Amino acid sequence: MAAERLLTATDVVATTVKKPVLGAAGHVRDAGRFMRDADNPNRILFELERRLERAPIDRQRWLPNPIVAASTAEKMQSRSDELIEELASRLHEVWRRPRLLADGRYEPRIKTTSDAGWTTRHGTDTVDIANCFYRELPREFKSENLESARVGVSSVLEELRAGRDPAHPDFVEYASRQVHDAWLDRNGSWAPWNQKLPYRWLSEEEKQKDRVIVYAARELISEYFRSPAA
Repeated sequence: MAAERLLTATDVVATTVKKPVLGAAGHVRDAGRFMRDADNPNRILFELERRLERAPIDRQRWLPNPIVAASTAEKMQSRSDELIEELASRLHEVWRRPRLLADGRYEPRIKTTSDAGWTTRHGTDTVDIANCFYRELPREFKSENLESARVGVSSVLEELRAGRDPAHPDFVEYASRQVHDAWLDRNGSWAPWNQKLPYRWLSEEEKQKDRVIVYAARELISEYFRSPAA
């Protein structure tokens, strides 16, 4: 939810991520430049790790009909706002699913909203986000899922437009890395240390919080591909 990380999905994808390229004499190469790690090892290596992670990686698994996939993905681009909104709603359901109680309600998660319009309509600035559908949430408690959904949808459509298979494990890691970097850009100022790490240094549990967004985006878009209107 608002700046909260999603819970772990069950389908873990095991894959490898490329290591930084080491140059001669103890230098680390970053986008054609060399920097000495002796100057400030922790700061420089940490920052280079993040930059290197953002570089594209090879994803050589092509779709059987790449031209058809690319054409369909291009058409879907005009519906990207609709896809993002739907994915954000699904991500909210993923987040609250483990809180489901025997009576059909959800374990409460009480928040205070600054959404003046929502407060006027409901007569309170207190909201139980776990017992709201996505469409019922105040604006700021939609925004985090919306932004994550935007990265997920964009990554999958980009892969399809290139004729590549978004089911490939390399793509899942690449897109999850993008999700994590975007999340850090929005929330890095307050995030706990174990979530501030570059993606490749995260625990498997933390990586799954990013992967689940990619899985959900891929599933949503595959549904569109299977529909007669696609």
